[in-house]
Parts: sequence; structure tokens; C-alpha cells
Amino acid sequence: MDIYAKILYASLGILAFFGVIAIIFENRFIYDVVLAILFLSFLYLYRKKFSISEGHFIFISAVIIAHNAGVFGAYGLDLGNIGYDLFVHYFAGFIIWAASYRYFRIGRKIRKERAIALAFIFLIALTAVHELVEYQGEEILGDGEGIFFNGPGDASPDNPYDTMEDIINNILGGLTAMAVYLGMGKGKFF
Repeated sequence: MDIYAKILYASLGILAFFGVIAIIFENRFIYDVVLAILFLSFLYLYRKKFSISEGHFIFISAVIIAHNAGVFGAYGLDLGNIGYDLFVHYFAGFIIWAASYRYFRIGRKIRKERAIALAFIFLIALTAVHELVEYQGEEILGDGEGIFFNGPGDASPDNPYDTMEDIINNILGGLTAMAVYLGMGKGKFF
């Protein structure tokens, strides 16, 4: 069994556990869990086409698991002065930029400078789509947990700036990935 399969099976096992918890406690995070299982399975099947390295697959899986830990109320937590939601967005921005840079640079053989820019544009576009899905879910489905509902870590009368905070943290994560890449040169991770 290759390393990708091991990562996938471990991640699916954790997500399946989260799904069982969501079902038992009638938590709406079940939709996120199902979406995460489908997404990770898709990435596994197309890992070569998208030039996904083992390290990227581990980190993509980790950020998806971190998001789905919301089934346990993680989005209500604060990590020091940083809310869990902001931490997940920062981490997601880092890995989205890193994986998309690798795809453009290695998979599509695009020049370094263009690959850096395209990865950043892709990060911003994906962030915008995510926030629009979150907003529409809130408008249509109302309160609850997960990406499709409004709950802890989302916009509220106490924090009407959630969308901007999420976008900024995704961008900061992407900029950090860029800085790490530029500092590492031709590091194996990227």
C-alpha cells in the first residue's frame, strides 16, 4: 500500500468517526463530513494529475480534519487570541497556495514567477467561492454547524467582519507559504 492510500484511509477513518458523532448528536456537520470524504477521495484518485506530493496530501487531509473537528464544537474555541476559525483559514491558505503552486509549476510546467502569481490568484478565487457558499448556506439554510450553516466562528452581530477575517487569514497563510517557498529555494516540500 502506498503512502497516499495510508493517508487517505487514516483520514477517512477519522472523518467516519466524526460522521458517526454528527449522526448520533444530530449535528449538521454531517454534510461537511460527507463532502470532505468525497473531496479527499477525489484528490486521491487524481493525485498524479494534480501533482499532489505526499506532504501536500498529508496537510490537505489535516486541514480538512481540522475543519471537521467542528463536530465537537471546535469553532467555539480560542487558541490564545486567535479563534479556531481563523487558525483553520490560515492553515488552509497555506496549503492551498503550496499545493496549487506545485500544480502550476510541476504539473503544468509554468514559469516560477507566473506559477507564484497563479497560485495566489487561485487561493483568492477559492477563498471567495468558499465565502460565497458559506453566505448562501446561511441565507438559505439558517443556523447550524459547518460550511452550509451559520454557527460558531461565523458572522454574527458580535462579529460582522467574519468574511473579511477569513479572507485575510487565507491570504496570510498563502503569503506565509510563499515566504517559506522563497526561503527554501527548491525545497522538496514545494
